[in-house]
Amino acid sequence: MLQERVAKLRRSGLTFSQIGEALGITKDRARGIYTTMPVIPEMRGARELVLSGDVVVTGDVHVPYTDLGVAAVLAQCARENGIRQLAIVGDMFSFPNFGKWPTIVREPTAAEELKFARGLLELWNDAFDKIYLCMGNHDLRLISRMQGELEVDNLADLFRPAGMRPDRLEVTMRDRIWWGKGGSKWLLAHQVQYSRNKLTVASALERKYRCNVLTHHQHHQSLGVTEDGQHIIADNGCLCVQSKTPYTALSTNSMPVWDVGFSFFKDGKYNFYWHGQPTGWKPGKVPPKTAAIPKPAAPPAKKAGKKGVGAKHPHR
Repeated sequence: MLQERVAKLRRSGLTFSQIGEALGITKDRARGIYTTMPVIPEMRGARELVLSGDVVVTGDVHVPYTDLGVAAVLAQCARENGIRQLAIVGDMFSFPNFGKWPTIVREPTAAEELKFARGLLELWNDAFDKIYLCMGNHDLRLISRMQGELEVDNLADLFRPAGMRPDRLEVTMRDRIWWGKGGSKWLLAHQVQYSRNKLTVASALERKYRCNVLTHHQHHQSLGVTEDGQHIIADNGCLCVQSKTPYTALSTNSMPVWDVGFSFFKDGKYNFYWHGQPTGWKPGKVPPKTAAIPKPAAPPAKKAGKKGVGAKHPHR
């Protein structure tokens, strides 16, 4: 289509005279085609992050309610396993003052959260050569409040430590990161859906994307396989402290207990650490290296039901 060819050449930096010469039309016609084309807003910052190699994966950090002991264990785990990449799959921030629910106590300001995030990245800066971040629903609170005027790269500039080179922190507007190696493909998602039932959302995403799935957003930690044994499905827990988070700590509720933990890929295989059973490791103590979880050959996990998918979730 002529419009598309004109637009492509214009994006490459050609003048209208050069475009006209290349397409065999006049300069004025090239300009007219270009200026009358419908304007479609560009989704700036919505790059797909596709990773490979060894990487630690965390999410739901929710500064400043972060479990700093586990954050330190995460860094130590990376050092012991020679892993130099970190993927943060959404909700680095909390931004309660930009949410739609009224706050019930004084919550940290955005400036305080950004300062805390800079300190956390300083902790991780020595352990990792590259840190990747995709957006979660809490991260998007500030961006949506700014009506799109604040882009994710601008947000990254606000909490990147002074000693970190810009190219060592890569951010995307999307809520997912892809990881793959040797034919194994994983979707690392901070998806919209929430369920109280572990692996329910991961199972639903696997049916759609037909790959291994590691979910966030729900603060569950769990591991299973699909009924056909083809893919691993997992929930990756969180890195925040439930007892310090006002909206859940101050109310009597039936919300599930949050699982604190993280995962990592080493030599193409998935591993996870869980703060609690069954590994029993504690903050500040380096957990033993876990055995890699191979492509499942064990009896398939119980099929996750659909109940609860998309339900109103408690992670406001």
